[in-house]
Amino acid sequence: MTKTELNKEFDIFHRLHWLVKTWNSKQPMPIGAKGWVDYILISPNNIYYIECKIGKDKLTEEQKEVKNYLEHIGAKYYEVTDKNYVDVFESIINGDRRRTC
Repeated sequence: MTKTELNKEFDIFHRLHWLVKTWNSKQPMPIGAKGWVDYILISPNNIYYIECKIGKDKLTEEQKEVKNYLEHIGAKYYEVTDKNYVDVFESIINGDRRRTC
């Protein structure tokens, strides 16, 4: 799976009428945004911060710093890969639905 193919999988959140914002493009990140997450998903109940990695791609030091800060404040941070995206997406969607019941 390529990063472009993985990005298309995020359409499920559009179909749920969530706000989906991405910084995951082929354009270089502005200097101040280096290390920022690839996606922010905003549901009626929560905000999710998503970093995408394909194959052997690993978090950079800047990405690790962002991850640590987000987790420290209790934000919902997920690292999505070509191997785990189905499980992670199900977990996000199901967890969000439980909050509405």
